[in-house]
Amino acid sequence: MTENNKLLRTMSEYSGSKRPVCTTRKGRYAAAIVPLDDLEAMQALEDAMDVKAARESLRDAEENGGTMDAEAFFESLDKEASDG
Repeated sequence: MTENNKLLRTMSEYSGSKRPVCTTRKGRYAAAIVPLDDLEAMQALEDAMDVKAARESLRDAEENGGTMDAEAFFESLDKEASDG
């Protein structure tokens, strides 16, 4: 049986399950097949964490000197390179 057939058989067997299925390679976990609902929940959580981090970064920038436009940023890099 080919690897592709094994994977398809495993997916078919567990498609209705709410449990993740882990695969191994050389005795160590290598990958997991998770229910679609779980994947969507993980992605939503990751998105929320990204939004939180972006808000914290903006708040930090506002509290500690603000931000600069791209032109000013690249000018500061050029200045640092020529001073260093």
